[in-house]
Amino acid sequence: MCSTQSKLDVKDHLSMKMELLYDGNETVLNLTGRQMQSIQRFNRFVVNVYIQSWFTSRSAPDAPVNDIHPIQRLKSYDDSDLRNVRLKMMLRHSWYLSPELATLAVFSKQVPDEEKSDLISNRLLNENFFHLL
Repeated sequence: MCSTQSKLDVKDHLSMKMELLYDGNETVLNLTGRQMQSIQRFNRFVVNVYIQSWFTSRSAPDAPVNDIHPIQRLKSYDDSDLRNVRLKMMLRHSWYLSPELATLAVFSKQVPDEEKSDLISNRLLNENFFHLL
């Protein structure tokens, strides 16, 4: 996932720079209208869905929240092609999600206290259930 994540970060930066520097540099960049539209479409996706999680990704307690929020933002994203491709990709890379990792959310400032209580209650119920087996 790190390699994929790094490649996406590089694409994010390059596509943002290309769009921002395009005016006045059309002959240097030499993009077709369709290529520029694709870049703008990708950049809009990055800004609306991805960038918020990227800026908060270094906080371990926020990791479970950062995995869920982009999925929630994607579900309501208006570009169905990008939404569907990205949701499939995120599901393929969610193999590491576990109840143990979700417990980190108890320490996140992004999670309301009521949800933290629910998380603890559910975690305790599941733990007790598996000990009975």
